[in-house]
Amino acid sequence: MKKNCYSPNIQMCTFLILSSAILFCSFKEGNTSTQLNGAYESMGYGRLVVIKDGYFHIYDKTASWCTPSIEAPLEMFGDDIFLSNDTLNFKWGINTYKFRRIDALPPHCSAKLSEEQLNDPLFNFEVLAENFSDHYAYFETRHINWDSLYQATKGKISTETSRTELYQILISMLEPFHDMHIDLRVPDSVKQVQKESQQPTQEDTLPSYNLYEVANTTADCFLKADELTQNSRFARWGITENNLGYLQINQMFALVNLEVPDNAPDEEFWKAYENKLETMTPKQSEKFEADGIANIMDMAMKDLNNTKGLILDVRFNGGGHDKVAMEIMRRFNTKPRLAFTKMAHSKSGYANKQKIILDKDDSPYTKSVYILTSSQSASATEIMALCSFVLEHVGRIGSSTQGIFSDQLEKPLPIGWSITLSNEVYLDNNGNNYEGIGIAPDIELEYPAGMQSFFNHLMKSPETDYQKILKAIDNSNR
Repeated sequence: MKKNCYSPNIQMCTFLILSSAILFCSFKEGNTSTQLNGAYESMGYGRLVVIKDGYFHIYDKTASWCTPSIEAPLEMFGDDIFLSNDTLNFKWGINTYKFRRIDALPPHCSAKLSEEQLNDPLFNFEVLAENFSDHYAYFETRHINWDSLYQATKGKISTETSRTELYQILISMLEPFHDMHIDLRVPDSVKQVQKESQQPTQEDTLPSYNLYEVANTTADCFLKADELTQNSRFARWGITENNLGYLQINQMFALVNLEVPDNAPDEEFWKAYENKLETMTPKQSEKFEADGIANIMDMAMKDLNNTKGLILDVRFNGGGHDKVAMEIMRRFNTKPRLAFTKMAHSKSGYANKQKIILDKDDSPYTKSVYILTSSQSASATEIMALCSFVLEHVGRIGSSTQGIFSDQLEKPLPIGWSITLSNEVYLDNNGNNYEGIGIAPDIELEYPAGMQSFFNHLMKSPETDYQKILKAIDNSNR
């Protein structure tokens, strides 16, 4: 449900985030559709649910606007929704969302607005601002004076503001957040005008490398002795010359075997992936993702079991599903452990506090594990780094992760656009929050922060980087 994705097919990535976030659920044995009937308000997240006549209806709301988002038949669902003391519980991935029963939907949820009202630039700005005011968790962390920014931005907008102008104004407002989980999603025609007006940065002047090109070049250095990868497009593994296991995982979704030839273009894989998902219910797609990473980890850990230590390289991994990240870390865990706590920011404080447990593996790898990170290690990938704190034999080498832990809360705008924002707080077991700063390595390799700067740094001399990592491992206390 997360997160920041480096998929070549960004629309596909967006579909995954949207469909998994809060869309589908079901009822446990003992709950009937009649018992579930009624209206509910989410604890955090700004959503309403109505269950009636065998259907599940979701609404997104702010103080000034309320709109239906999703409607689906209950009969589609599995076993992840149930009542507890008039609270509707919905399980998805590592999360359990909670909804309090209410008497009825607010009146403005049934109001019919004209096209002129829906397209009013000031109204759209207010809806966006209400979502930030109600849910954004990191104004202070990211040094944003929201009241001042709100007033300054509102002063630039009128009923005569064009769509292109509105987009440019909102992008300028959001840029100082430096939060990669904030995304204003608009039609390509509107976005293209903004791209044409942007000035090139120093990053833009560098040679441009594809993420997978750099990842593969880097992996080649580690796998000169023995590559053991099979049936995987986005993960590679094998054994180094000095008997260290090496496992590189480059995203936290789509780690599945679709029987697409290894030499086929990425576009062919993503098309097959999209076609496969279209045949599944959301419950089936969640299992599909979980089974995919489980199969990879089964193969990789069997192949690497007799190594003297293991390098887990996620320097190129921009995220995906938290559940995938935790399935990876489970393979190094001997017993269930409290990994971290997460909660949602709301207008009245924090809501829906959850303690997230890292499950154990029956035959865990307990020799030294070294996670390689960079500033491109983001979102769901940072959950791995968070889990490493509770595993004494797991350490980190490289540079600090990006610092974007929250799931992306997506909210529609009346004009037909949408906005995503960071509304959740993740805390380690000592109460530390790493949003905006990332999780630091135990051994720092001083990688550049910019993506192309980092890629150019590695491509200049991948062998030198490889030797630095081996030296860091030799100097570690694991």
